[in-house]
Amino acid sequence: TKNSTVAILASGKLAGCGFNPSHGLGSLHQSKVLQVINTGDERFQSISDTVGWCGDACVAISKKGDAWIFGKGDNSSGQDLPCKEALGNGYTSDISIDTPILATKLMAAIGGARLQAAACGYDFGILWAKDGRLFGYGDNAYGQLADGTVLRRSLPVPVGGL
Repeated sequence: TKNSTVAILASGKLAGCGFNPSHGLGSLHQSKVLQVINTGDERFQSISDTVGWCGDACVAISKKGDAWIFGKGDNSSGQDLPCKEALGNGYTSDISIDTPILATKLMAAIGGARLQAAACGYDFGILWAKDGRLFGYGDNAYGQLADGTVLRRSLPVPVGGL
């Protein structure tokens, strides 16, 4: 995220350090050394974050192939950007998620596909399923979600043309 680092430890746990005004480190406020982020017994294989005008959002993919989200999606400055959509879980109002949560709406939108990775851009994200399908969500003003439209997406949609 913008002022922090989130990493996956050898144990599969998430850890972070840095400054955390946008909740990109989960419940950690500020730390100069890596500290474990509370996710219970869940273990992770991949993580990606998006940095935008409106905060930081992280998507972590568990070893089971589930998406977990945390961070901030907000439009407090009135810039009319799709910040809340950058979390990809169907949010249509500003939100901060301090502790990573299982993204149940996101997982339902992709039909329960198991994920292997996530990649995030400026207020949007792409999910890569283990079966090879791609899904996009968030800002789409320039067609970056490759769904044939320029519509903002609060939930993932299939990437077309592949």
